[in-house]
Amino acid sequence: MKLRKTLEQVERQVNLQCEKECIELKGGLIIDAEIFDKLYKYQKVGVRWLWELHRQSVGGILGDEMGLGKTIQIIAFLGALRRSNIPDDSSEYSGLGPCLIICPPTLMRQWVKEFHLWCPMLRVAILHDTGSHKGSRKSLINKIISSKGVLLASYVSLTLKSFALQKYDWHYIILDEGHKIRNPESRTTLAVKQFRTPHR
Repeated sequence: MKLRKTLEQVERQVNLQCEKECIELKGGLIIDAEIFDKLYKYQKVGVRWLWELHRQSVGGILGDEMGLGKTIQIIAFLGALRRSNIPDDSSEYSGLGPCLIICPPTLMRQWVKEFHLWCPMLRVAILHDTGSHKGSRKSLINKIISSKGVLLASYVSLTLKSFALQKYDWHYIILDEGHKIRNPESRTTLAVKQFRTPHR
């Protein structure tokens, strides 16, 4: 409880500082100027596009070539949503609610590293045997839900533990290597379709 209050104080201080050092995109999305300035032009376009999808409550596919920074665009966008605290008409959340990112296990550490670099204010955890959490998976998921953080899970864990993950209302579900749901009849595709989320 004490840690949560400290984190809330830090977030308020960051938000106050951000009022001086942020860029507001059309529609009210607030992004840290230092982060936005580091993005390439096409990545800025990608962040704006993700914001438009969010405002329209529709999903999308960010299909840039490999190595062009799709991960960074997603993280910059999620961080901006958290910072902006804008009510979402399609969900109960203001700003950013809990997010589930499904990716191959080989990419999990890279996601964590990039979150720590680009958006350290977001709590990020790995739901995998390689993760550092010592408690039960249920307690890890509950901590992520209550902190409106980001949970990384593999496609295998999605199919094996889909019920444990599906009973929560995720604000965002993001698929890295989304081609893995190409087959409409696969267990993975069917599991993904069962999630209640306003944004995919």
